Amino acid sequence: MFERYLAALQYPRIGQLNIDDPKDFRGFVAWLEDQKIRFYPIEERAPLRKTSALDEWNAAFEKYKKDIKLPEKEEEAKKSNAPEVHSTNPFDSYDFTNPEFEEGSWKLAERLGIAHHPDHLVALRAASRVISTAYDKEALKEPVVTGQPFPIDEGKGMGFDKDEDLERCAKILRLLQIQSVRKLQTSINETIVAAQNITADPRTDTSLGKVGLK
Repeated sequence: MFERYLAALQYPRIGQLNIDDPKDFRGFVAWLEDQKIRFYPIEERAPLRKTSALDEWNAAFEKYKKDIKLPEKEEEAKKSNAPEVHSTNPFDSYDFTNPEFEEGSWKLAERLGIAHHPDHLVALRAASRVISTAYDKEALKEPVVTGQPFPIDEGKGMGFDKDEDLERCAKILRLLQIQSVRKLQTSINETIVAAQNITADPRTDTSLGKVGLK
C-alpha cells in the first residue's frame, strides 16, 4: 500500500525507500517539500535538505510540521476531521442501571397494573406496550371496553395440566393470538368496505363517451 502511495506521488526510488531508516526518511521529507508540497519558497527549504546535519535537520523538521499544521498523532487527525454528532434523544443520556431508574420503572408498571418482574427493563417494556396501546390518541377515541375480566383459568385446557404455570402461559398466548387475528380481520373488512365504496360510485365524464355507430 505504501508503495502505491509512492507511485501516485511519482517518487523515483520506489522499492528502495526504507522509511524506518533516518537518513532515508529525511531525504524523503526533503523530496516531498521540493517536489509536491512546496510550502516554503525555494530559499527557505535549505534546512530540510541538510539531511546529514542531524540536529539542524530535526529542528527544521519540527518547525516544518508546525508550519504545515501536521497533526501530532493520526488519531487526532481523524478526530479533527470527523464531524461531531450530537444526539437529540434525551434517553441517550440516561443510566438505565441507576437504582432510582429501576425503582421508577417498577413503580410505573405497578401503577399500570402490570405484574412485578425482577428485571426492571422487562417491566418498563411492558409499561411501554400498555401505554402505546391504551393511551395513544387513536385508542382514546375508541369507546372504553367494560365488562367482566375474561376467566382465563376456565375453559378448554391447553394440554399442560401437569404444569400450572405453563398451562396459564399457553392460555394467555392463545388469547393474544385470537386478539391479533380479530384485529387483522377488522382491517381486512375495512379494506373491503373501502374498495366497495370506490367501485360502487364510479366518477366518469359522460361527455367523453359516444353511443352508436358513425
